[in-house]
Amino acid sequence: MKWPRWSWSILLITLFLVLAGALNQASATMGGMLFKKQLLWFGLGGVALVALALSDYQKILSVRLIFIVYLVLLVVLSFLAWKHTRWLHLPGVSIQPSEVAKLVLIVLAALVLHRNEGEPLELKSFLYLSAWAFPLILLVAATDLDQGGML
Repeated sequence: MKWPRWSWSILLITLFLVLAGALNQASATMGGMLFKKQLLWFGLGGVALVALALSDYQKILSVRLIFIVYLVLLVVLSFLAWKHTRWLHLPGVSIQPSEVAKLVLIVLAALVLHRNEGEPLELKSFLYLSAWAFPLILLVAATDLDQGGML
């Protein structure tokens, strides 16, 4: 297993922002249950960061369709089953589909831009990215105007 090259400046900035967010959450909730949940999610995010950094990105790209289907499923569920709310309340966890949408769309855009290698976007690439506006339209329709509109 080859250890990846890290961008230490980005990693340190991210850690600083996580620490600032944790301190802000602790002061706002006085160390309550929300703060403990936030720490749990920070830890899980750190584990995911290391796991993704150690994995071959080509393998991640090969399963991107699974993430896209997952995104569309989350958005449709929030639109239909949860009566136009921004949050999906599942047993033990609440998630915002717009946050998943951000990650998926960033990865898709990076993939398309990487394929073009600095060249201007062709119409085919532009249409491919535009086709993924469907989940954003659903998010906006589900009254998630603040998050979906930002994307």
